[in-house]
Amino acid sequence: MRKIIFASLLSILTIYAFGQEEGKFRGNAGLGVAIPSGGAGFLFNMEGNYNITDNFNAGVRIGWAIMAKNIETDEDGFATEADVGANASYLATAEYFFPTGSAFTPYVGAGLGLYRLASVNTAAAEDVSSEGKFGFMLRGGFEAGKFRFTAEYNIIGKTELEDLEGDVIADIPNSYLGISVGMFFGGGRW
Repeated sequence: MRKIIFASLLSILTIYAFGQEEGKFRGNAGLGVAIPSGGAGFLFNMEGNYNITDNFNAGVRIGWAIMAKNIETDEDGFATEADVGANASYLATAEYFFPTGSAFTPYVGAGLGLYRLASVNTAAAEDVSSEGKFGFMLRGGFEAGKFRFTAEYNIIGKTELEDLEGDVIADIPNSYLGISVGMFFGGGRW
């Protein structure tokens, strides 16, 4: 048991002893809010990266967002109609870090890939659509210690909502702003 505890502590100290280094793997996960046009929701992302250089990494992100948007209310303030959207994203990502010599490290990044979208109009529950769209994401933020703070904008084309006859009755915007807090692990520290 002592060997396991010692090996675990040694692994943790090794991660903290070395800075962000070329050739190292790192991962991160974040939870936050998703803000589409006229609504709100939440998001969860997981990402794995490979440090190509000391300041630049590339990786793959898998994320989920669930949002209520285009909410309409009656005169009493009760919601009468809304478009509920959910998506899963599978993106290739890249990030560039600006080391400051401290635990605070800003970064910028981008991603490109597939968004799997599902939408339901609650006023007409038969209006359900599901599709895949290519899109991209721009983000920026900072890392402080092992914590990661991110603001991102996911740019995705609109979904056409059709009635039972196949007529387009609405265009649902899918782009959204995401703000998340998470942690990263591996790859060392700054």
